[in-house]
Amino acid sequence: MSSPFSHGQTRRPPARPSLQPGAVGKLSRPLLLLLCAAYLLPGFIGRDPWRTDGLSFAVMWQMAQGLTSWFHPTLYGQAVSGGWLAHWLGAGSIQLLGSWLGPVLASRLPFMLALAASMSLTWYAAFHFARHDDAQPVRPAFGPPIAPNDYARAIADGVLLTLLATLGLLGRGHEASTQVVQLAAVSGVLLGVSLLPRKPWKSASLIATGLLCLALTAAGWFALLLSFTLGLVLWGSLRRANWALMLALAIGALSALWAESQMGWMLRGKWPDLDTLANFFRIGLWFTWPAWPLAAWGLWRWRESLMAWHLRPAWALAALALLSALALGNNDKVFLLALPPLAILSGFALPVLRRAGLAAIDWFAVLFYSLLALVVWVMWLAMFIGWPAKPAANIARLAPGFQFSLDP
Repeated sequence: MSSPFSHGQTRRPPARPSLQPGAVGKLSRPLLLLLCAAYLLPGFIGRDPWRTDGLSFAVMWQMAQGLTSWFHPTLYGQAVSGGWLAHWLGAGSIQLLGSWLGPVLASRLPFMLALAASMSLTWYAAFHFARHDDAQPVRPAFGPPIAPNDYARAIADGVLLTLLATLGLLGRGHEASTQVVQLAAVSGVLLGVSLLPRKPWKSASLIATGLLCLALTAAGWFALLLSFTLGLVLWGSLRRANWALMLALAIGALSALWAESQMGWMLRGKWPDLDTLANFFRIGLWFTWPAWPLAAWGLWRWRESLMAWHLRPAWALAALALLSALALGNNDKVFLLALPPLAILSGFALPVLRRAGLAAIDWFAVLFYSLLALVVWVMWLAMFIGWPAKPAANIARLAPGFQFSLDP
């Protein structure tokens, strides 16, 4: 993953980066959009349903056919978890577009849009955080200053690239399930918080909408905790926006309480033991890679400004999501909610990385994806010609009776 910043940096104060004029690069918009489309579309189009979204599709299809309740859906006589909103979106899309796209693809369309929305909302959240005065680089002694919008755009580009590079998003982000809607909701809350100093009422509407979406996707407990967390970390820092923030958090908390009372309180957390802690680091480090090392480095380099506006909401939300995942037995569905704030924190590490750090990131990215491509080719050969023998045996064990064919 390459940084949108060049390597021509000078020595800087620890709290803010100091960049030379012209150090900020600009990624091509069409290229960035093409990259997002290449990441988004293959994960939803042209594949068989996975186990998780296969069950979700069954519920959505029954709802669309009127075979089960929209408020109390069941599958084979058993109550279905996952809240209402995701199933409503899938069932509604099947009713509207099923005859044109087919029911399977139609059911996935809202989740494709939700993942695209998460990408866009995270980009804009990072952009508005980076435009804050405390996030801007030190004005250079010689030469013209870096334009605030150019710097913010470079930060946002880096955040989006980091989000797309996270290993956890690759699988969970392409499921037609509740978690993708929750991911978009968290990104919307972050955008709302980033707009709070400049546009308090627009910010309040985004925060309230994000919390409401969390409540309607069986994450009312998380919406409730997030409401209290945002109240603690933001209260008192903004005078003009306090009423807007109070209203948004109240709507979020009340909707969370109501939704959880209707769904039977889905939170089942417990104090972690040593095995759970060990698995937390094992699962979490891979799930959030490469966002977590960049985020940790960014927090360290900005350590004198941890309570600054552009850092405080992101690290608070990331900490809440990670601790919630730990309390729920390292639930990877909750780990997913930590990815947008971790990506934002990682974006602020890019302008303070030294040349060696940037070179290490590039080296690791080339090595990792080269090895991944090699594994894909080895597995393809094992399916096609039965060699190497061990991967071929694993394929035969996982898919008994599988016969490889190039015929369409």
